[in-house]
Amino acid sequence: IFIIIVMVIIFAMVTLISKIIYFPINRTVEGLKKVDEGNFNHRLKLEKNDEFKSIEVYFNKMIESLKGSSLENKRYLQEITEKNDELEAAYNEMMSINETLAETLRDFEISENKYRNIFNYAPDGMIIINSTTMRIEEFNREFLNIMEIEVVDVVNMVLEDIFEQEDVKMILEKLKNQGVVYNQEIFLKNIKKETIISMIPLEHNREYVQVVIKDITQIKKLQVELENYAKSLEMKVKDRTKELEKANDKIRTQQEELIKDAYNRG
Repeated sequence: IFIIIVMVIIFAMVTLISKIIYFPINRTVEGLKKVDEGNFNHRLKLEKNDEFKSIEVYFNKMIESLKGSSLENKRYLQEITEKNDELEAAYNEMMSINETLAETLRDFEISENKYRNIFNYAPDGMIIINSTTMRIEEFNREFLNIMEIEVVDVVNMVLEDIFEQEDVKMILEKLKNQGVVYNQEIFLKNIKKETIISMIPLEHNREYVQVVIKDITQIKKLQVELENYAKSLEMKVKDRTKELEKANDKIRTQQEELIKDAYNRG
């Protein structure tokens, strides 16, 4: 009888210890597994127990913090994606416009009056140069706007007055070898502007070359701003991730200390 009583007491003690220590620890481990699987809505609910109540509080605070950080990181990544899409769309639009214009100038032959209207009111700068002297023979209004000059300033102007000498040699070499120049990025000589130019000889008189000049300074500036913004968001995400990792390490350390303390008390 005495042995039976002792065994009953031991069994009761084991059951009590399991309820006090093992079950809360097991629930905590299961909760950590769910969080590791990406379930940030899980909350730890332990039985009222002074030794493990603090674990429940710290655990739920940790999950709430991770949930907020996860949403913030997703928002940062979404902003980066949207900015990159805007940048890509702007660049594709720019290239599409210039390719369309270059193909139009190459393939489409129009009457003099219609051509004159297109030339004068084109949204991009246009000039006609003599391929021998490089002198500007004709120009439109947008060319004056891009160059920030008046009509009288174009008198006796040559291509090297617009672009650096080395750049002029480069585009003329391309024109000689390829017959045309498409979408060549080049800086203006005396103004801090970046442009894209296309060059094509006139069909009816190949001694003259038509040059299309598109100012892309603002587009390039926007591109740099978007790239810098994307890099800034990436850095913020990385910094936030490091902070979360430190916070997680701290919480794990506290949990381990609490569990050791609970075992020692048990």
